Amino acid sequence: MKQQEIFSSAKWLCPKDYAGNNFFVLKGRFSINNPQKATLRVLGLGFFHCYINGVRVSDDWYLPLSSDYEPRKDYPVDEIISGHRIYVPEYDVTDMLKDGENVIAIHFGGGWYTFGNRQKFGDAKAIWRIFGNGADGDFDIVSSENDKIRPSFVKDYDFTEYELHDYTCTDVDRLFSDSDDGAWENAVSAPALDTEYLFTDCPPDRVAEILDVTKIKEGDGYTIYDCGKNISGFPVIRINGNAGEKIRVVCSEELDADGNLNEKFTQGQRIEFICDGKQRTVHHLFTWFAFRYFAVYGNAEPECVNVIHTDAKRNSSFNSDNELLNWIHDTYVNTQLTNMHAGIPSDCPHIERRGYTGDGQLCAETGMLMLDSREFYRKWLYDIADCQCKNSGHVQHTAPLMGGGGGPSGWGGAIVEVPVQFYKY
Repeated sequence: MKQQEIFSSAKWLCPKDYAGNNFFVLKGRFSINNPQKATLRVLGLGFFHCYINGVRVSDDWYLPLSSDYEPRKDYPVDEIISGHRIYVPEYDVTDMLKDGENVIAIHFGGGWYTFGNRQKFGDAKAIWRIFGNGADGDFDIVSSENDKIRPSFVKDYDFTEYELHDYTCTDVDRLFSDSDDGAWENAVSAPALDTEYLFTDCPPDRVAEILDVTKIKEGDGYTIYDCGKNISGFPVIRINGNAGEKIRVVCSEELDADGNLNEKFTQGQRIEFICDGKQRTVHHLFTWFAFRYFAVYGNAEPECVNVIHTDAKRNSSFNSDNELLNWIHDTYVNTQLTNMHAGIPSDCPHIERRGYTGDGQLCAETGMLMLDSREFYRKWLYDIADCQCKNSGHVQHTAPLMGGGGGPSGWGGAIVEVPVQFYKY
């Protein structure tokens, strides 16, 4: 489908310039007389969170699903990618609307769309449409240049390593609600994407488990915690610092011989918070980390760890009197789920996070057998087909194409192997 079929007359919106960073909050106001039924379609690029009247619309994470969103200039070199698509989340928001004025807010900016150098697709932008019926009949309300926009409190970012939140730069508590936005700038229209818009049944990422943490070491200005197993997700931290004080959290898969974080296994994963003097419960917003252990520096302490991955249910089980076999089974399932994010079976959940066609095809058979992953792999089949070169037939080493390294035939064989396994299972 084309943009107008999904979003009617809505416009992609962005700030007047991108000085600073690619994280913004877009806010729109609209009035409805006694809403009876309402549907929201919304996109923010890269990832986004959407709020209506100050309440987050869903518990989905890392949307929209990663795909080959639109053509990139001169990338890949000397090849023409077969397809470009973007998946549109749709929500029933009837119960979130109220009689009279309503506010929609979209916090957007991180993810594959805006991250990278040659892999980058474009700059942050958002679009939304709410339609339905109320006491005055049908309504269709869309994003326009009347919407307001301002920079986010997320001030620095690296998709695979880092987030920085500065709570001193704005009144975060009122940012997404019915607060005064008169000083905000008006958004400007951004160019439409040259792509196909689709709906999908591929499950999104969600919080799958909440883990307690154990304090295992106190050092000079830091405390190390253990959440019990290697996972993908993030620590939830309660910060108590004075205004301007910085809190830092560093994550690792392993400890060293002295019981400190093993730097080799941190992979650069860290998040920082600049306090505004209020006690807050904070966490990552536009990325995940892969870790078991983490160190907290500063006046803060963890509340828990959120395990996040694609919401693929287990449809198999295994148990025996051999503890090693049981461990192998459980570890495989944990590893597979940890590598399922944003509709991609990744090679690793921290360093690269790409859907390598080599790695993905080797794991596909077991992933399909042991998990309810039909729609997840159906989506990835389209990614593989999209990344094929129209001229040569070459299938890329990552799908969606996000760079990395790999050979032509062993990796590209995914275009045969994954559909065969999909057919079998």
